[in-house]
Amino acid sequence: MTTWLTRCFATLLLVLPFIPVVAVAPDDKEIARLVKQLGSYDYRTRDAATKRLKELGEPALDALVRAMRTNDVEARRRAEAILTEIGEPARAALRKAAASSADVEIQRRASGLIQLLNAKLQVRCFEGHTALIIVVAISPDGRFALSGGGDSTMRLWEVATGKELRRFEHGDWVFSVAFSPDSKQALSASQNTTIIRLWDVATGKELRRFQGHGGCIVCAVFSSDGKRILSCGRDNTIRLWDVETAKELRQFKGHTGRAWSVAISLDGRRALSGGYDDKTVRLWDVETGKQLRVFEGHTDKLFTVRFSPDGRRGLSGAEDKTLRLWDLETGKEIRRFEGHEGNVYGAGLSPAGHRVLSASYDRTVRLWDVESGQELHRFLGHTEGVSCAAFSPDNRYVLSGSGDKTLRLWRLPK
Repeated sequence: MTTWLTRCFATLLLVLPFIPVVAVAPDDKEIARLVKQLGSYDYRTRDAATKRLKELGEPALDALVRAMRTNDVEARRRAEAILTEIGEPARAALRKAAASSADVEIQRRASGLIQLLNAKLQVRCFEGHTALIIVVAISPDGRFALSGGGDSTMRLWEVATGKELRRFEHGDWVFSVAFSPDSKQALSASQNTTIIRLWDVATGKELRRFQGHGGCIVCAVFSSDGKRILSCGRDNTIRLWDVETAKELRQFKGHTGRAWSVAISLDGRRALSGGYDDKTVRLWDVETGKQLRVFEGHTDKLFTVRFSPDGRRGLSGAEDKTLRLWDLETGKEIRRFEGHEGNVYGAGLSPAGHRVLSASYDRTVRLWDVESGQELHRFLGHTEGVSCAAFSPDNRYVLSGSGDKTLRLWRLPK
């Protein structure tokens, strides 16, 4: 009998390491006890409770938000510190508390913590423009940024330092800026002119002009090989240009009003355009100029269109406060991104195509999940409407421009 028990015990010792340990979910009583211990007179108890609440994360969020109202200064301080360290998951709970809590003090403190969390993500602020910023671009090598706006200038910035490197003077508001694929050249277009200008980034010298539009040009972009330019303007046309010769190659006609945004797919075969007046997105064959498809659904003026990296989807943003994702093969609306309280002026798709960026008159820049349509993050800090935003090529940062005359570089949350 003793031998049999010995063998059983030995077998149990061998098996035990392979039996999974099931974590027990914390209950409300444990969380309440831990929150109370944040104000303990014993620092070891306080530290242990702090460590455990950080480990718990999301299940403890509501209790930590309520703790911001406690009269215990130490408990309140630690609760707020834990919320900031939990980071992204805490934002939704804090936004909810700031917007709908019946307790005014909790609303105030939640708003303060949101600002603190956003301050941690803001890398730097670029100052120098003397009027609203309309458009931004980040160079493909990630080293430089371009901005254009209501002070009739296009400006070149060093991303790493926020230093203004060069200023390109224009006669009126600058509506469009773009880098060439090799980051060595830049495009610009401004109000009350029918000219696209090509610049040498290193010297600031104007290299070439593209003329032909019958109205103000509001958007001009390079093809991915840098050999062509696509533009649109207030003459209701979209035009394709040869970069080396400055000759117009083709016109794309179909919009019944002004086109406000254009994009070229990475393979250079198709183009997208957004109609300011007719509220449509249109897909074109670049080589023939043939209109392939019309996408309808937006209920107000379109401001921006983008291709997904694989060229199979299109993104649009409009004055109806929505972004819409389209299947370019079927013409169907795949997803709608809703939540902005103002016009959507700028939009972008991440280099991998998994996330969407939007810039709105409601003073926010928002990050969305492509597949679910869920808002992932809200960048707060601009004090006026945000007109533009762009992903960095390495997908680590976001650059935004606003009516508050600043550009802001944000670190993307993980």
